[in-house]
Amino acid sequence: MFRWLVTQRRAARNAEALGYLAQALRLNPENREASGLTAAMLTQLSWPVPLTGSLRHSGSVNYAQFSPDGQRVVTAAWDDTAQLWEAATGKPICIPMWHKHFVNSAEFSPDGQRVVTASADKTAQVWDAASGKRIGDRMEHKTPLIQCTSVPMGSGW
Repeated sequence: MFRWLVTQRRAARNAEALGYLAQALRLNPENREASGLTAAMLTQLSWPVPLTGSLRHSGSVNYAQFSPDGQRVVTAAWDDTAQLWEAATGKPICIPMWHKHFVNSAEFSPDGQRVVTASADKTAQVWDAASGKRIGDRMEHKTPLIQCTSVPMGSGW
């Protein structure tokens, strides 16, 4: 317990110091000392550094998953959409995949060729993971869907 508290306090001090360094760099981007210390802290303390901008929806994001090859991300949100993104750039791959109500879950098939979504509109839908186009009809249910999952069956579903 004591070791955990010491670690947490040290992490909090490091985060506070990093905040001060970020402020110094905002005020003077040419500040070499602040720049060097910031780089040292980020590399030596294993701070997570975002690789892309935010994958933005107009509502809360409920779920996100990387494709099996790590090249794409699918997100499910309360703006009634799921969205496919390029993992390296954070740019949308296609138009949003729309439901009539919140999208609670979205998941890639094992081969990464399809995406299944589950929605509060009581439907599940399968989509082409390259184009974002719906495949087949909506699968109607009696209650809102909370989660979906993919099951390996040969190559895909």
